[in-house]
Order: sequence, then structure tokens, then C-alpha cells
Amino acid sequence: MADELGLLRVMEHRQMVFLVLASYGRLEDIRIVYSIQPALDQCKKFFDRHKKISMAATIGGKNIKDTSTAAGHVKNSRVRYTAAICDADAAKIHRVPVVLSPVADKEENFTTFYVYEKRGPGESQGSVAQG
Repeated sequence: MADELGLLRVMEHRQMVFLVLASYGRLEDIRIVYSIQPALDQCKKFFDRHKKISMAATIGGKNIKDTSTAAGHVKNSRVRYTAAICDADAAKIHRVPVVLSPVADKEENFTTFYVYEKRGPGESQGSVAQG
């Protein structure tokens, strides 16, 4: 797709993600966990061990756009039976206590960002895309 748009990938950045379970409740209180679908998928063993906890990748019928949004939702709702699977930094930023850490099946977890450049006559533009 980048080629079709005349874009050239000029840089790649890998950001380590450390997934945690953040909530105002205790683990035994939690019944629903919010996050983006890829993060929920990366925590299958957690959900296998905690059958009473369901997953939600939407809030109000809209897909959750990032794990920080999930942490923000938990912060704003302040309901003890809700939690977010989010990066540890997102939990800290939103001041939602970490209940369990780590929760991902694999500890090596990265989000990759790519920087693209489009060259036109005498101009150079950069943009960032998450992959």
C-alpha cells in the first residue's frame, strides 16, 4: 500500500509494551476487562485461568482505539468490577492501580512504528504510521 501511495519507509521504531491489569477492584472483583483486541488476544492464558472475566474491545459500541483509552475508561467509570489491559505507563498516567503484572502470554511484546517519506518535486514530507 505504501508503494501505491508513493511512500518510502525511512525508519522503524520498536516500542516495548508491558501489559498489566489495571483496576480499582481486586482481582476477584473483576468481571469485565477492556482493551484493544490485539492486547486481549495476547493475554489468552490469563483469561483461561479466570473464566468469570469477560473481554470487551468496544466501549459504547465503538472499537477501543488504544490501551490508554481502556485505562481512561476504567478511571472514569470507577467501577470495581471493570479493569483494563494496558501498558504499565498508561495505568500510571491514568492513575489506575495495577492489580496484576505481567498479564501477557509472552513478556517480549512490541508495537512497531514506521516513518514514511513522500518525495515530490522539491519537497519531502514525513508521517508516522503504526504497524
